[in-house]
Order: sequence, then C-alpha cells, then structure tokens
Amino acid sequence: MQEENLFAKIIDILLKYTKSKGIEVFYLTLISFVMFRMIDLKYALLFSVLIGLSNLVPYFGPIIGGIPVCIYAVFQSIPMFLWTIVILIALQIIDGFILMPYITKKTVKINELTTIVLVFLGGSAFGIIGILLAVPVYLVGKVIYKHYIKNDIQK
Repeated sequence: MQEENLFAKIIDILLKYTKSKGIEVFYLTLISFVMFRMIDLKYALLFSVLIGLSNLVPYFGPIIGGIPVCIYAVFQSIPMFLWTIVILIALQIIDGFILMPYITKKTVKINELTTIVLVFLGGSAFGIIGILLAVPVYLVGKVIYKHYIKNDIQK
C-alpha cells in the first residue's frame, strides 16, 4: 500500500512537471509570435513554435531555437536581424525571470537556482540527456526522500 502511494506521488509530480513545461511552451510561443509579427518577420508562426518547443531543453534550448531565426533574419535585412536579436534576448529574460520561475514554483515547488544547478550538473555528467532529465529525476528523488527518509526521521 505504501509503495502504491509512492508511485502515485511520483506520477503526480511528473505530470505536474510536464504540465508546467507545456504551459511555458504555450506562453513563450504566443509571446514570440506577437513579437515576431510586430517586426513583420515572415514565417512568424513557424519560428514561434520552434522557439517554444526548443524551450523544452532548459536554458540552452531557446538559444539553439533562436539560431535558425537569426539566420533567416540576417538574410532579410540587418535591421530585421538586430530586432530579432533584441526579441530573442527579451524572450530569454521573460522566460527566465517571469514565466519559468512563476510556473515552476506554482506547479512543482522548485526554485530557479536549484533548476540551474541541476541542469548544469546533469549536462556536465550526461550531456543533453542529463540536461533533459535532471529536473524530473530530482523531482522523483525528492518525492522518494520525503516518502521514506523524511517520514522515518519524523517517527
């Protein structure tokens, strides 16, 4: 019975994490679409979806997703390229300081510094797989810790 409860808690935290990433992708896609349309960037929807989806890789994804947008923009015009850079920087700031901290704190109760350290350590140890799995593995470990160790200490 205790293991079933633990399994349910693990599934719950992973679903909350997945939901938080989905919400973050949606809002980042929406904000980037509005900003790209403001500068009349062609294929704004395509590039916005790319930016949103690349954000699934914490911290480094938006940079990787921004490269094709910048390459396209530089061939349009230098001002378009410069505005694209400004927008990508603004998106990083909005995501890093507003969206992600707010959504993550509300859904899975993990602070930004912990996330940064986890992503860095995961990437250093296991590359891209470590970057992708660092936060979910931490969350599962936290649930297991609370379930077994913290409960034993309190008894």
